[in-house]
Order: sequence, then C-alpha cells, then structure tokens
Amino acid sequence: MLGSVAQRWVNRDLIIAAMPQGKARRAAVRNLIDGKIQKTTFQRPEHIEEALAHIGVPSPWNDVATKLSTSVDPITPEEVTRRLSEMVDRRDQIAHHGDRYRHGLRPIRAEYVEDCAWLLLGLAEGIATSIARAV
Repeated sequence: MLGSVAQRWVNRDLIIAAMPQGKARRAAVRNLIDGKIQKTTFQRPEHIEEALAHIGVPSPWNDVATKLSTSVDPITPEEVTRRLSEMVDRRDQIAHHGDRYRHGLRPIRAEYVEDCAWLLLGLAEGIATSIARAV
C-alpha cells in the first residue's frame, strides 16, 4: 500500500502506470520512490509536515512552539514555521550561492548560529513529542 504522495508519483510515471502488476512493476515503483526520496529534502515546514503525515503523525508545530516557548517569550506555531523557512533559505544561500550578496559575503554571527541551534533543538524535541503521542 502506497501513501498518497508515492501513489501520485507512480500515477505520473507513464511507464510504470502501463506496466502490469507483478514483480517488475514493484521493483520499478521501489526504484522510483527511492529516487524521489533521495532528491527530497525534509527541511521546509511543509515537507516535514507531509513526511510526518505519511506515518500518521499530525502537524508538529504546536508541540514545537510549546518546546520553544517560555512564560516570558511565547512563540506561535506560525513563528516556528516562518523562522525555520528563513533558516532554510539562508542554508540554501550558503550551499548554492556561496552566501554572497551584492558587495561580498554575508557575515554569520554567533547569535545567529545560537538561534539556529535553539530552533533546531526545539524542532527535534517537538517532533519527538508529536511522534510519541501518535504511536
């Protein structure tokens, strides 16, 4: 049984769609899915949410926000996803463009690195909470 995304990939592949059921088709489907997963990153909020949904875990953003919030500085699920998206954009800028902008390299400050580490730790803890609740 395929998940909805994997089924969409198979349905869009005309060669696999035309193959009769059997061992060769299952192998072709497995290769297609393996290839797609190898090219898919699970960095963006919508990709994380989609991947978790495949294993029956609901949106983790409330749990992540709870892990990151303090009584003095609460954070919303929307702020979590916004900050994660900004971090992924910066990562892409570094990885694919050498972190350059108009007049040279963009600086990376210690505060930024600490903020990213804080966000990722809360992300991991919040997702772990969501998974534990779902299983």
